[in-house]
Amino acid sequence: MNYMINTSNGCQIYQKNQIIKKNMNTLTYVKKLCLNHLFTYQGYIDACRKVLNLKYKIPLYITDHIQLIPIKSIRDYDNVWINYAYVMSYRDYEGGLIVFFYDGTQIVANISIKTFRTQIERLNAIRDVKVKHFHC
Repeated sequence: MNYMINTSNGCQIYQKNQIIKKNMNTLTYVKKLCLNHLFTYQGYIDACRKVLNLKYKIPLYITDHIQLIPIKSIRDYDNVWINYAYVMSYRDYEGGLIVFFYDGTQIVANISIKTFRTQIERLNAIRDVKVKHFHC
C-alpha cells in the first residue's frame, strides 16, 4: 500500500499501480488494520501518548511494511494516510510535498517537509520501542 484517501463511496487504497476500494472511510479501515494485527487503534494512541509523550498526529507503525503517516487530523475528510514503508523519496513542492513511491507513482501532499520529517522521526521512535519490547 502506498497511500489511502477518502472518497464519497468509502476509501481508496493505492498500491502497485492499482486502486482498491473499500466501503468504509480511511479511519475505519486503519482501525481494522490494527485489529488484524492484534491491537486496537485507541490503545496504540494511548500508549504512544503515555510512553513517548506524543500529543497529536501520531503516526501508526503496524509492521515493517505498514507505517502510516496522516497528513492532517485523522478525522478530516481530506486526510491522506501515506505508507512511509513504500516511500522512495520526497521533496518540497509548491507549498507542500511531493512523495515518490518505489512503484514509480507519486502524490502531492499538503504537508510541510518539516512536519513530514517530524512524523518520520516519530515512526522511528515508535519502532525502536516496539523492537526493544519484542527482544526483551
